[in-house]
Amino acid sequence: MQDQDRQNSERRCILVIGLRIPSPDMDSGSFRMFNLLILLKEMSDSVSFVALHPQSWPPFDSHIEKDKELLRKSGIAVPEVSSLEQYIKSCGEEYDAVILSDIDAADSNIDIVRKYASQALIIFDTVDLHFLRYYREAKETGNINILKKALDTKKRELTIARKADCTLVVSPVEKNILKNACPELQVHIISNVHEPYAYSIPYSERRDIVFVGSFQHSPNLDAAHYLIEDIFPLIKNKIEKVKLYVVGSSPPDSIAELSSENVMITGFVDDLTSLMNKCRVSVAPLRFGAGVKGKVLQSISCGLPVVGSSIAVEGSYLTHNLDVLIADTPENFCQAVVDLYKNRRLWDKISRNGLEIISKHFSLEATQKKLTILFEQMVKRNKNGSSACERDNAGLQR
Repeated sequence: MQDQDRQNSERRCILVIGLRIPSPDMDSGSFRMFNLLILLKEMSDSVSFVALHPQSWPPFDSHIEKDKELLRKSGIAVPEVSSLEQYIKSCGEEYDAVILSDIDAADSNIDIVRKYASQALIIFDTVDLHFLRYYREAKETGNINILKKALDTKKRELTIARKADCTLVVSPVEKNILKNACPELQVHIISNVHEPYAYSIPYSERRDIVFVGSFQHSPNLDAAHYLIEDIFPLIKNKIEKVKLYVVGSSPPDSIAELSSENVMITGFVDDLTSLMNKCRVSVAPLRFGAGVKGKVLQSISCGLPVVGSSIAVEGSYLTHNLDVLIADTPENFCQAVVDLYKNRRLWDKISRNGLEIISKHFSLEATQKKLTILFEQMVKRNKNGSSACERDNAGLQR
């Protein structure tokens, strides 16, 4: 981080409230949160993270203490809190900003934070727009109950956003959706955080294909079935002896039983970067979802080119045939994989340009600049404008 930026930024105390302790090696949301906490610590006097349900997910007890210790070693305080209301009541006045991450953490606690930490900037971190994800799943599956969930979630998310001083989204696509739904909102883009890594294994020494995604997340489960059952059989006919590595924690029986000589269901992989550095193509055939996809950005940050669906690359500043290949049918997806797999010049171009996208939009330096701008703008706005409660009441009455 640049020392000048740190000297110029106003020092502050920040509280982040989430559902669980982030496990950065387990899922994209945790990886983003961990990196954001590190960046917030760089620009603050102190950062504390409170997990409302520290052992809720992932169901690996051995990870929890390790992940807490990782935060503490990074300078993040991890207080043990039995009652958030009591904690905010006793400590709320110490904080200059409170970030509520995820709709479920924010929904039941934003009023408590406003009451007992009235001086603090209150920031709602959506992680992704949940209502958008549910709406797309309902559209893909035709499930009326998921559609009802989407409508209810939209109401909840907009209510929270109106109560907050500002709302964080991870992509310009979601910022536009939120602003169209509620123009008066203050919305900032703070996306996933990845560093571009130089890769040492050349195209000629790589082979095979990799898909990454935690199976507790329904878009990944659907995408894995779609890939294995509809897309990969087409690929096998065009690329001799190719293997597909399907990586992700807790694969259900419906996925595990699809294992074969060519389809490797690996479960959780300790060293994902090493696997990516051996593969030639990363694939992300998501049919629904929201937010920015960690599986896509992590692959690109390793120099591993990606073939993804329109949903998978949404909001990632990626352009078809420049730094990614985009396809939305099994036939087109297969052809894109084959083109990338067999064409070294195309592979080199996509790999090189993808690293530039990571550096420009998703690096630690780029994200720190966005966070600095966010806090500077919010401090100026709160000094010159109306209170969050006044804005909330006006918005709810319209």
